[in-house]
Amino acid sequence: MKTNEFINKLKDDSQLAEKLSNVCSLEEAYQIAKENKVSDDKETFCNEMRKFREEVSKITPEDTQELVGSSSTTEIVSAISTWTGAAAAAGSAAV
Repeated sequence: MKTNEFINKLKDDSQLAEKLSNVCSLEEAYQIAKENKVSDDKETFCNEMRKFREEVSKITPEDTQELVGSSSTTEIVSAISTWTGAAAAAGSAAV
């Protein structure tokens, strides 16, 4: 599995996203990725997680509002919180 596939997996696996959001170091984030069959090396993993963090940070209130029509506010807040937490933790660990 490539890092981008791992990132996509975070959308559907809240336990994995939660686990990743609690990491304190790059080694922890990379170990979780390796446990989930990520085959990329650490440098590639770090670069992809940085890109992911940058994209998540671009989510605007307007983007969120567009989603409201198809999901409940609770679902949206939960998804954004999970993604942002996982992205921030892994991205920060990757710095």
